[in-house]
Amino acid sequence: PPLTDRLARVEVQLEARKRAQDRVQELLTGGLFSGTIAERLQSECASEIDALRSTIQDLRKTELGEDQERRILYMRCFAEEKAFYSTMFSHGHLSESAFRELALVIDLQLDDLRYKGTFKPIRVQKFYAVRLRNALCRVFDAFPFTRTLAEELREGRVARDYEESWGHYQASNHVLAYLEKLAELESIPLPVMDEVLDQYRYWQESAQKQLDQVAEQFPEFFNAMQERLGRRLALLAEEEVAEDSHESGALPPWIAEAMHLEVARKLRSLRGQEMAKLRVEPEELLRTVPCFKDIPEDEFARLAKSMHLRTVASGEVVIRQGETGNSLYLIARGVVRVSLDSEGQTRDLATLIAGDFFGEMALLRPEPRTATVRAVTPCSLYELGRESVNRAMEKYPQIRTALEEADAKRKAELSRKSAADKASGDTSGRTRSPTRII
Repeated sequence: PPLTDRLARVEVQLEARKRAQDRVQELLTGGLFSGTIAERLQSECASEIDALRSTIQDLRKTELGEDQERRILYMRCFAEEKAFYSTMFSHGHLSESAFRELALVIDLQLDDLRYKGTFKPIRVQKFYAVRLRNALCRVFDAFPFTRTLAEELREGRVARDYEESWGHYQASNHVLAYLEKLAELESIPLPVMDEVLDQYRYWQESAQKQLDQVAEQFPEFFNAMQERLGRRLALLAEEEVAEDSHESGALPPWIAEAMHLEVARKLRSLRGQEMAKLRVEPEELLRTVPCFKDIPEDEFARLAKSMHLRTVASGEVVIRQGETGNSLYLIARGVVRVSLDSEGQTRDLATLIAGDFFGEMALLRPEPRTATVRAVTPCSLYELGRESVNRAMEKYPQIRTALEEADAKRKAELSRKSAADKASGDTSGRTRSPTRII
């Protein structure tokens, strides 16, 4: 058998002997059990534990180098992590789509380790299903009667990102505890153990940051998801108690079955996400755009009504440099970053937050975008199209004047920032992509 399988078998035997020692101690504590027999059983277990540990040491000395130790340890952690996701899914804590994406990341990294000896960063956005969703959203956005469907797809992505981050955080905690247990049982080289521990701590911190971003930008959604989780846990506890009572004979079968069906019905109703909690009213935001603040109330209401909500996942591109656009975007919630690609380098030009807006140049003329705007956190944006603004500008020329002034000011800022960055050699806009889920 492969070395990983041989190690796994010996480790299972080792854990079984340690658990047997604990069980014998429980018998002694309970009383009415021979101390002589217990001592003999404890001694046998101790001898077998020493022999198994010796076997593991021999395998390490004769067949394992540090690189192989690292590879095997990562494979064992990934297998443990995937099993944890399966448990979360079976308990209803993860939707099927979130579970499949998390499991796919693990499978791809296991394949890399198995056949290449290392694993590489994986971006969920590169998965076929994610690319297909983005393409469908672009198609649906082109037609007024399908825009609602496009927004539902985008909201679903943000909600699923939250689910995956929560699952990833819990799984990282689980694997860190698993590694601490391995460190007690086995003499894994300290540099290898420290490296894998540091990697999982980094993944845990990354997942926690993503959860904190959702809690900060979408508090209503975050609270709704937390409440759903709490209700699912309470229902699962109720089902476990009913099953235990039925097995012990304290609960008649027909009552146990009725309780099981009722819990299953309630659990089904708690699946999914509170996507309505991701939405924000647009009127107050539109008043923050200088060129619209002085127009009459009736025209303002008409413009606000023509705006379309767009929910954007963390890391998603909103507008891309070089592409032609025709919309202004107002940030209801979240943070976006404006960057410029020039001479093979990417420079960050600005960071915009809730209440800011971008893309106003496209309201004047169909020119290529001068920069890329990407979501740093999950965002709620409102999109205002050129056609709606043109109708307002015909009645109120001051809107065009204000837009042209904003256009000139933004171009000057971008030019000045780009020139300053080039002069200083600043490339701080480039950041490393976190391994695993983005």
